[in-house]
Amino acid sequence: MSYRIHAVTSNTIKFITDENYINIDLHNFRDYRKCSEFHFYNEKSNDMIVINDFYRLLYFDSETNQVYKRATQYEFDFWNSIHYPESDNAKVYHYVKNHSLTNEMK
Repeated sequence: MSYRIHAVTSNTIKFITDENYINIDLHNFRDYRKCSEFHFYNEKSNDMIVINDFYRLLYFDSETNQVYKRATQYEFDFWNSIHYPESDNAKVYHYVKNHSLTNEMK
């Protein structure tokens, strides 16, 4: 499962996941952070790094021989759920994941 932000209003973030739309009330998650174009993720090592290069899509770390790709919102939230489980990004990750599973069972 993955998701992406579909739309943002002053009160709501609308996510899309596997053709389902899930709305989040921003008042419940005031510190939710958008993944930036500078966040890069390695899914093998579950590392998130920041690269200050807007045009870069991939980054190869020659010291560790790891490849990082530009992170998605889903990967950013997932990473936060592991490293910062009390963050609003982690809470949104679990909410969207659980809400998506509930819709799949219907």
